[in-house]
Amino acid sequence: MKDISLSVKRGEFHVILGANGSGKSTLLKLLSKLLVPDGGTVETKGSVGIAFQNPDDQFVYSRLIDDVSFGPINNGLNPSEISIQVKEALSITSLLDKENRNVDTLSGGEKERAALAGVLALDPDVLILDEVLSMQDEKSKREYINLLLKLKERGKTIVLVTHDSSEAAYADYVHILKEGCLIYSGKRREALSDIKRLKSANIAPPKTVLYAQALTNRGVSFAFIPTTVEEFEEALCK
Repeated sequence: MKDISLSVKRGEFHVILGANGSGKSTLLKLLSKLLVPDGGTVETKGSVGIAFQNPDDQFVYSRLIDDVSFGPINNGLNPSEISIQVKEALSITSLLDKENRNVDTLSGGEKERAALAGVLALDPDVLILDEVLSMQDEKSKREYINLLLKLKERGKTIVLVTHDSSEAAYADYVHILKEGCLIYSGKRREALSDIKRLKSANIAPPKTVLYAQALTNRGVSFAFIPTTVEEFEEALCK
């Protein structure tokens, strides 16, 4: 990593975007303090919870409710607190009806939500999520993003690491990595509407941005560059 500098404020949704080999995983480990930087500092306020790319790596117990309870039990919470936090974590991830299931019987998308539930049961202030949507279809991805937006409304700070620009479409801020360097850090719309910069970092631009550009080339004017499907629909209606 070279001369990386960024800040994340409480309650914000940030995406670290980059192709394979861009340094995303290294930056994630630095932010979560799994790695110590050779120079500079990493400062965090509040507790941090991490969900990794492969949810199976996070499971400790076979039964879902036992696995989600592991963290709070390890933290020494009393039984009533554990029950409340575990039920809340399973409820917000839409897994409450599967609490007695073996995690091996869950679908890929359910496993990713189960891994998140295990993190949420610890009630962290900051969520760092590493490629957590890789096992989900488009519908499940949208549901997961909606879940993250709900958590943001509850005051959680979210840092999502991904190679998929469409997953960044609902973030507040986007940080683009290329070969270990931070080539852009700023607001989401500016990050995702610069097709040339995205392609230079080997990142496929969001389809909504590509469609908007194609229509612009045919004489259709947009008040703003849409990054989400909802924004694209709104822009077309106007």
